[in-house]
Amino acid sequence: MRVHGWREELYYVVSRVKIGTAVVVFPMSAPPFIRQAWCSTLQAALSVQGPRRVARARICLRTAHCGGGFMCGFVPSPKRWWWFVINTAPTNFFIMDALQPFVDQTRSFVKTSPWWISSLVALGSFGAARLAYQTLSVFLQTFILSGTSLRKFGAKKGAWAVVTGASDGIGKEFATQLAGRGFNVLLVARNAAVLSTVGQEIESKYPGTQTAIHTIDFAKADEAAYEAFARQVAALDVGVLVNNVGKSHAYPAYLVDTPLDEMRDIVQINVNATLRVTYSVLPGMIKQKRGLILNIGSFAGSVPSPMLATYSGTKAFLSTFTSALAEEVRQHKIVVEHVNTHFVVSKLSKIRHSSLLVPTPKSYVRSVLTKIGLACGAAYSGRPETSTPYWSHALLDWLINAVGMPWVFILYTHNLHKDIRRRALKKLAKTQ
Repeated sequence: MRVHGWREELYYVVSRVKIGTAVVVFPMSAPPFIRQAWCSTLQAALSVQGPRRVARARICLRTAHCGGGFMCGFVPSPKRWWWFVINTAPTNFFIMDALQPFVDQTRSFVKTSPWWISSLVALGSFGAARLAYQTLSVFLQTFILSGTSLRKFGAKKGAWAVVTGASDGIGKEFATQLAGRGFNVLLVARNAAVLSTVGQEIESKYPGTQTAIHTIDFAKADEAAYEAFARQVAALDVGVLVNNVGKSHAYPAYLVDTPLDEMRDIVQINVNATLRVTYSVLPGMIKQKRGLILNIGSFAGSVPSPMLATYSGTKAFLSTFTSALAEEVRQHKIVVEHVNTHFVVSKLSKIRHSSLLVPTPKSYVRSVLTKIGLACGAAYSGRPETSTPYWSHALLDWLINAVGMPWVFILYTHNLHKDIRRRALKKLAKTQ
């Protein structure tokens, strides 16, 4: 039988094989190793996805006589709803023919070049392939894949979420969205009136949700204050802890110009409060054999920030603390994640309007809660358990690590902070 085109060739092959057999049609010029690679890949796919659907599936390999074409797929079974075909348009059927000169040149280069040149080329190719793989992984984690379901941590099962710094901004949004996902919420901050209002808003928006408040000033909290907090959380089934409370400098300043009380407050709130709150909540999570701890960090912790040295150091602490603690409690099925954050519209950032790199708290928190367990932009950066989930922050984080020259970003940050300080002092002078 004479075959005149790719469709006729495919029909000719399909009509002569059994139902459930994988069919691969190659161009005449396809090298044998490419044919074998595709057959092995297809057979592996069958072994993983099809043992219950395609029993003892066979590979049928034919060479197309239609001038160059490529198609692979399963012959659909009348008794099964599923099948798939990967089909390139007829105009693209010469792709493998176009690749043949490259394959030939590569073989010739390897045969004629000294071994050390071939080794350097191989090393460079490996590096390029590694970068491509990592970039694809970051893209998939940031834009395609979904994170761990919050049900794993007690959502809609009566569990509580504890949120520090919950009176406004990111903390308030975490409390609201966690309530919407099925958690009761314990709101923690220093202003009882504001917390009560936030609790009423949540209960009104999500009927059936329980809220409770705990007032504590983390900058001045003593042992008695932390013991009172521990007693309250011990009575709750805590599934999620969000260590969100934080403090930065009033405006950028060199260390020698930073007020001592400001430095003390930053360390007390960003470091000590995180340690003590986590210390109070963790025993209950270990007992329940499940839990999620989110430590809200900052790019200032991954990129040393001149003129915010104290704040930058405390945020770097969060990253290391998270990595260490995550390994300690992994055996108890507790997830600890350091959430790397760029600017977000909030009182802390002093930014009022959103932009490409500055999301609203609502958008930011949604990205965090939908990407639990995924590193996103922090993938392959050497920071275990760190995640940069918001898409523009993720791309920026990936770029910083891909460039691999931290001094560039440190210098940029220094110049940026000098400008911010200049404008802040100018504004302060006008008000006096």
